[in-house]
Amino acid sequence: MDAKACKKGQMIVKGKCLTQKSILYKKLPDIRGKHPVNKLMNFYADLGWDGQQNLEPQKVVVNESDWLKLVKKMESARMTEDERIGAGLMFTNKGPSGSNKVKRGKVKLIKGWV
Repeated sequence: MDAKACKKGQMIVKGKCLTQKSILYKKLPDIRGKHPVNKLMNFYADLGWDGQQNLEPQKVVVNESDWLKLVKKMESARMTEDERIGAGLMFTNKGPSGSNKVKRGKVKLIKGWV
């Protein structure tokens, strides 16, 4: 599906543009990609982000335990210390939020996340 096909506030679900009515829970996607930026972009794309719309990361919430696992998966053994710091800052600013109120293995998407 073309990334521009969805209107502002819609997300792609099973190839269709849908408007989210309230809170939605999805399965925590697998982390794909080699570079931390690609991993984070793939994470959001797997949740329904079209790659174009603005994201509100504080409205994407995962379990704190899952959040720590995501941080570790974002790291790359071939990164320099400065690159690790940059990746950590990127994840802190653009990555999902963490909360123990969300079940492990799930992602809570609050209306307005895209």
